[in-house]
Amino acid sequence: MTHDSPPMIILGTLVNVAGILGGSAAMLIWRRNFSASAQNTTRTFLAIVTVLAGLHLFWTHTGGGFLRFLQQSFIVMVALSLGSLAGFLLGLQTGSNRLGRYASDLMDHAAKTRQRRFQEGFITTSILFCVAPLCFLGAVQEGLIGDWRSLGIKTCIDTLGVMAFVGVFGSNVAWVALPVLAWQGSLTLGVRLLAPWLAQHDLVQPVIATSGMLLCAVSLQIFQAARVRVADYLPSLVVAPILAWLWKLAFG
Repeated sequence: MTHDSPPMIILGTLVNVAGILGGSAAMLIWRRNFSASAQNTTRTFLAIVTVLAGLHLFWTHTGGGFLRFLQQSFIVMVALSLGSLAGFLLGLQTGSNRLGRYASDLMDHAAKTRQRRFQEGFITTSILFCVAPLCFLGAVQEGLIGDWRSLGIKTCIDTLGVMAFVGVFGSNVAWVALPVLAWQGSLTLGVRLLAPWLAQHDLVQPVIATSGMLLCAVSLQIFQAARVRVADYLPSLVVAPILAWLWKLAFG
C-alpha cells in the first residue's frame, strides 16, 4: 500500500501558535479566569474528542481485512509493550515528571512572590508546551499523513493553559509561541522527511495505529481518570515500524 506524502506545511503547529497568541491576548482583554465548572466541562469535552480521535486513527489504520486487522493489532500491542519497557529503561516519564515539578515550582514561586519574571514564565511554559506527549504524537501524525487533530487538541489545552499563565507571569508568556513553533514544527518536518520511505515500505499504518492507542491514553490524563505513564510509551512509535518490517521479512 502506498501513501501520498502530505505537503510541507506545519498547519497544526501554526494553529497551535495562533492559539497561544490568541489566548494570551484574550486574557489581557478579558482578565477573568474560567470557573471550576467551566474547566471541568472543557476537560471532559477534550477527553472525549481525544479518545474518539485515537480510536478512529487505530481503526482506520488497521484495516484491509480481518487477518490484516489481527496482524496490525498484534504489532501495535507488542510495540506498546516493548516501547514502554524501552521508555522505562530510558527514564522518559521520570524525566518528564522532573521537568513538570520544576515548572510547577517556578509557577508557585512566581505566584507567592508576585514577581512576573520573564525567564521563569518562559521556561515554565516552554517545558509544559514542548515536552507534552501530544507534541510528539501530533508531529508524527501530521508529518506522516497530514492529520493535525492531535495538535488541534493540544492547541485547545495550550490556549487554556496560557490564559492561566498570563495571570501569574504576565503577557510575556506569549513568547512561548517561538519555541513551540521551532521545536514542534521541526519535529513535524523531520517526520515528514521519513514519510516517503515509510510509505514505500508500507510502514505508515502501524505507526499511526500505535499513535492512536497512545492518544487514547492521553485522554485518560486529560480527564484525570488515571496517571498513565504516556512518555514511557513514546518509543513504541519507533518500535512499531521495526516490528512491521520484521513481520514482512518473516511472513512476506
